[in-house]
Amino acid sequence: MIGKNPAIIQTHENSEIHRNAMLTYLTRAKGKTLTSKLEEEIRKEQQFWRYVIERVFAVICTLAERGLPFRGDNEKFGTPK
Repeated sequence: MIGKNPAIIQTHENSEIHRNAMLTYLTRAKGKTLTSKLEEEIRKEQQFWRYVIERVFAVICTLAERGLPFRGDNEKFGTPK
């Protein structure tokens, strides 16, 4: 079929419809869709909060291991800082 009428194929390949279809295909093949960008942003945010929780947990474990209070020196309620 390709060798039978190359003029029609050439016309189609140069058409705007074909160019838009190829652009869409190549963009999606590279994974640069809006959905993939949003998913990547969500993964980054999840990783950030995971590190925050790990740091808080490490601080709590360190304080507990050393028997240190989780708040200030004064244990009396209502005293100024």
